[in-house]
Amino acid sequence: MIVVRVNELPAKPIVTDTLGYCIGATAVPLTATGTALKWYTTASGSTGISTAPTPSTATSGTTAYYVSQTNGFGCEGPRALIIAEVINNPDVSVSPLGAPMFVYCKNDTVKLKASSKVPIFSYQWYKNGTLLPGATTDILKAYDYGYYKVIVKGKYGCEKDTTVYVFADTLPRPILSPTDLLFCPNVNIVIFTTPAYPKYIYDWYKDGVLIPSAKTDKLIINKPGDYVVIVTDSFGCVDTTNNSIASTYPAVIKPTILRFDPILRLSATYKTYQWYRNAKLIAGATSSSYTMPSFGGIFHCIVTDGNDCSEASDTIDTENKTAINNAQITNKTIKIYPNPTSDKVMIDADFDLDVKVTDAIGRLILIQKNVKYIDLSPYADAMYLFTILSKEGEVLGIEKINKISSSR
Repeated sequence: MIVVRVNELPAKPIVTDTLGYCIGATAVPLTATGTALKWYTTASGSTGISTAPTPSTATSGTTAYYVSQTNGFGCEGPRALIIAEVINNPDVSVSPLGAPMFVYCKNDTVKLKASSKVPIFSYQWYKNGTLLPGATTDILKAYDYGYYKVIVKGKYGCEKDTTVYVFADTLPRPILSPTDLLFCPNVNIVIFTTPAYPKYIYDWYKDGVLIPSAKTDKLIINKPGDYVVIVTDSFGCVDTTNNSIASTYPAVIKPTILRFDPILRLSATYKTYQWYRNAKLIAGATSSSYTMPSFGGIFHCIVTDGNDCSEASDTIDTENKTAINNAQITNKTIKIYPNPTSDKVMIDADFDLDVKVTDAIGRLILIQKNVKYIDLSPYADAMYLFTILSKEGEVLGIEKINKISSSR
């Protein structure tokens, strides 16, 4: 009798069908659960080896390995597939979120944003080498200067890190000066912000309303109000100055000249007086009244009150001749406009005339002949006296022109 026994083939070994490695990582030999294992690099054919291969991690990519088991009768079962995948470490970069530089501003933060071209499964931030507990997302709020590092992990735990340095905005808080102002009405006062740098952005506010034309560290004011400046420095950090409260004294009551020939007298009492004839200061004429000389002229008086604020009276023409006085100077024969002005004062007349311009205390500013306009743009904001002269030098009248810059 001959007995023939047919044995069943062994099952596939139990394996992990896909194994992942980071490039350059240390790999160990492959494993499988079975007996008398044979290892292959092809799905069929070839000669198996009994020693488990070790995947190479030198380059990225995938490699297929196959393994089978045999029984005591030498029967070999089907092969199980194992895929060994080697991937590159993830890329990572850090940028300041919504800011041009790695700078944190006083009383603020800079948000650091970690980015990668591949999916990231975990983040961990460090500051100056110390782990930051809970800092495990792609965004970190940096409250201080120093070195910030983020370690990211992707597929198979492959990791990469990068470090950035966050600078502190150490520039001092901007200060608005002077802080409390009390000045005469319509007098120009300069308030300024320190530090003053050309690359800074200065936004001025008066009583909470933006002054669109004010963009430098200085502002000329002549009105009361609550002023403050929002300053943006070259790092994009924003800070606000202290408030500067500006107040004005009560307006000086405009002096009125009463004429009692030969005496000119003011209708009210002031602290100081200064009389002018034909726009020229009269030396010694510093009382509330003035006795006119026999030759007359065009007179006005500048007074100051107890706060040393000044005001000029209207002019009075004491000469008996057919001339154009201050009231007539705006008729159809001679027109002077605009008043106030920020630059040019137009002078329209149907005959040639000359103009002499003096300041409020009689100092000569300029003289122009055959004039059509006077350009006050190079001069400071103030009240100027325009003396209108005929070609023969006869004074036709005096007009007060207020120069106020258009930026205010």
